[in-house]
Amino acid sequence: MPADADAHTYLKIAAMAIKHHDKATADEALNRAETRMLTRSVPASGSMADDSPGVTAVENARQAVDAGNYHEAMMDTDMAMHHHMMGDSGMSGGMTTSSTTDDQSSGSTMPGQGTSSPGMSAGASSGTQQ
Repeated sequence: MPADADAHTYLKIAAMAIKHHDKATADEALNRAETRMLTRSVPASGSMADDSPGVTAVENARQAVDAGNYHEAMMDTDMAMHHHMMGDSGMSGGMTTSSTTDDQSSGSTMPGQGTSSPGMSAGASSGTQQ
């Protein structure tokens, strides 16, 4: 088990362990993934609990592994990976979603800002076009 991997790597290790019904490795990898998600998301004060979908999915996966329900554990681990990739695995993901989204999709959102972007840009574009 790598000592300083990111949450996604630990989730992939957990998924492989769950697939092979390796409870000890799955539990350790899920614990490390959750720790990575939490240490990247808790404010300096540490006073807020993280109830993000990614962290919740990891917690659910850990409970399923502990219960020996590997099918449920795999589904929850997949969900955690999805949320992690979407940037909502922790509170920092929610706080930095706009910058992350801008970085990842700058090629597609920048050219269409004044024409076809939904949401806030659509209101701004309709105001400028009229």
